[in-house]
Amino acid sequence: MPDYTIRLAEQADLEQFAEIVNYYIENSAINFHENPQSEEDWETTWQVLRDSYPFVVADQDGVLGGIAYATPWKLRAAYAWTCEVTVYVRAGHERQGLGKKLSERMLEILEAQGYRAVVAVIALPNDASVALHKALGYQHKGTLENLGFKHGHWRDVSFWELQIGEVGITPTDIKPVSEVA
Repeated sequence: MPDYTIRLAEQADLEQFAEIVNYYIENSAINFHENPQSEEDWETTWQVLRDSYPFVVADQDGVLGGIAYATPWKLRAAYAWTCEVTVYVRAGHERQGLGKKLSERMLEILEAQGYRAVVAVIALPNDASVALHKALGYQHKGTLENLGFKHGHWRDVSFWELQIGEVGITPTDIKPVSEVA
């Protein structure tokens, strides 16, 4: 595997976030957006979430081979210790272990912050993502059939969960990303 640095995303990376994700928006059914996302779209999301939810990248000399980011699972207070994680590997950089390295770093940060449950939502079919999440210890919790319509077909969506940290205790406040990463 080429030498990638797994690090927190910076504002300058957001153009490549758009490039990486837009490939999947335009060429696959694993992302349910219909239109490409701009760098400004990503900047808005990053500015709102980056203090509480990590955004990490696999960087090789300024070229991002992959990205991962966390978002709120739901906006109700009881879900404060649960987040959703999304991982994308740049087209042409697959099968180098980047998805796993990005995910492992993401989980380290989330656990240090105090999150206790991580959810992955996978549009099907997506054998690579299913295999990645199984390898990371996620448990399949169910599949909703015909949930999204893209590229002329109805798509199923599977839900995966991973418990991290010490479960069953009264949680503490979530620490900012900057305190733990």
